[in-house]
Amino acid sequence: SHENRTPLNGIVGLNKLMQDGIDDKDQLHDYLTKSVSTSQYLLSLVTDILDISKLSAGKMEILQRPLSLSALVKNVETIIGMRMVTKDQSFSVQSDIQADTVIGDKTRIEQILLNILSNAHKYTPDGGQIALDVRQELHGRKVLTVFTITDNGIGMSEEFQKEIFKDFSREMTRESEGASGTGLGMAISHVLALTMNG
Repeated sequence: SHENRTPLNGIVGLNKLMQDGIDDKDQLHDYLTKSVSTSQYLLSLVTDILDISKLSAGKMEILQRPLSLSALVKNVETIIGMRMVTKDQSFSVQSDIQADTVIGDKTRIEQILLNILSNAHKYTPDGGQIALDVRQELHGRKVLTVFTITDNGIGMSEEFQKEIFKDFSREMTRESEGASGTGLGMAISHVLALTMNG
């Protein structure tokens, strides 16, 4: 409830400020920009809470369908690449895909990769480097696909590494101050990966 209340209070406060300053166009524009940003954060929070609730209740449906790994990686590269530009970060993708068509849930695999890459983007300073590497090992009719994401961001403490997959867990340090997030992305990614036998 605390996680929901914070952005909701922000939106309520901004609406009041807009009512009071309706004739000041510049100030109104600033309030609207902040309101849109806060609303988007609230929407992502609600989505994450619904996802974690479904996963905890075993109600999340995993679709097993043929998918193209190269197309999936390209889509992730396009989505996250646009964000990297805002902080002048370099984003490189290396892949050695031997079996492009595999069976899995494209949406959920993308969700995991985007969650982790979003964290890399968020906690890597301007001008930093982020990389996605995709490798495969063939074992008869089975294919092991390994996604590795690296960055030169602020990192995390050894203590927090034990907490990272818990709901609403975020390491609060001087370096991470000001970075917004629900603390659910890694928890969701972890449960999704386990659900898909990852």
